[in-house]
Amino acid sequence: MSELLTTNFSLAEMTRTGWKLPNKPNKEEKAALTALCLDVLEPLRDLWGGPIKVNSGFRSEKVNRAVGGSPHSHHRTGNAADIQPVGHDRLELWELILQHLPCLPIDQAIVYEGTTHIHLGTAEKPRRQLLVKTKAGNYLSWDRYKGPLK
Repeated sequence: MSELLTTNFSLAEMTRTGWKLPNKPNKEEKAALTALCLDVLEPLRDLWGGPIKVNSGFRSEKVNRAVGGSPHSHHRTGNAADIQPVGHDRLELWELILQHLPCLPIDQAIVYEGTTHIHLGTAEKPRRQLLVKTKAGNYLSWDRYKGPLK
C-alpha cells in the first residue's frame, strides 16, 4: 500500500512517471506535495464531489528535462500537479476552479487547448493567475482568451 499524503492522494500518484528515471522527492519537496494535496487538491476534490486523476505531480530534474518542462517549473519543487476529472470533461472542472478561485491558494491555473488536463500550481503568495496555453504554445490570460478550448 502506498503512503498517503492526504485522504485521497498518495505519494505514489503524486510522483508517478512514465519515464524510467529516479523521481523521489526530498523532505522539503514531499512537504510541498503534502501541502498541495491538503490545501488545493483535497478541497477541489470535495467541491467536485468525485475523483480527480493526477497525471503529473512532482518531477525530478531528470524527469522534468525528459518531458520538456521548464527548469523553473513548480513540478520540480512539489508545488504543482496536472490533473483531470475522472469521467468528465476538464472544462467542467475548469469552471469549478473559476468559481472557487478566491477560496483556493492557487498561484497558477492553466488550461490547455486540445488536451485533457489542467495545471495547478501553488506558491507562498499565490497570484491566482488564470491562463490558457494555446496549441501554438502561447500563454494568454483567461480574460483575454477568445478561442474554443476543445
